[in-house]
Amino acid sequence: MIKFNSRNKDKWVELSNMCGAGFWIRDNGEKIWMNCVEVFYCYCKSEDKDYRRLIRLNNNGFNCKKLGKTIELRENWNEIKIKVMKYALDLKFSNEKMKALLLSTGEEELVENSPWDEFWGCGRNGEGLNWLGRLLMEIRDNLG
Repeated sequence: MIKFNSRNKDKWVELSNMCGAGFWIRDNGEKIWMNCVEVFYCYCKSEDKDYRRLIRLNNNGFNCKKLGKTIELRENWNEIKIKVMKYALDLKFSNEKMKALLLSTGEEELVENSPWDEFWGCGRNGEGLNWLGRLLMEIRDNLG
């Protein structure tokens, strides 16, 4: 089992949404740089133009995560958030360095070691849904 999170300083930290390769997206024909997966994820939480402008100006995962907790979520957010995350992870792991890192995990179970997140991580008691780890393992299987 490989446990990772953004606060660890080991080689697996780049599996975290706060770290690793950034990527370009297109939004209404405009090319926009996303510094990390977390920035993109927060960008997608709302369709409010002022909020999205703030996300683009900050373009830092930790800052954007704080901003993302202050807004009213788009109406369908709970229905699309896993697809949004998967899309962002696919972009991140199309980078050769990130792809090699993910593939180097072999068949190990990947666990987002977040005691404060029961949905994306393992949660305080280790019984969280670990959606981030599950999506990474799915992407790894598709790459391999």
